Amino acid sequence: MRVTVQVVLYADDDTRTVLREVFTLTRAALAPDTVGLQLQEAKDLLAAVQDTVVEHQVITALSALVAARTAESRGGTRTAGAS
Repeated sequence: MRVTVQVVLYADDDTRTVLREVFTLTRAALAPDTVGLQLQEAKDLLAAVQDTVVEHQVITALSALVAARTAESRGGTRTAGAS
């Protein structure tokens, strides 16, 4: 059996969707010690999801900052919180 976990990230305005495979688990025959996730597998899954979410948040924030700075350099107004 193979289990694949994918994370789907949606932009706030629904214009962009990112689908990323973050974790794959392969299991052989069912045995008492192979039921569910082992502790390390669960930690690896959590870390992979966390990395994916943080990466997406950073990219989104940096893109907004670049857009604000570009607008500012073209004579636009500063948005609240932009420095």
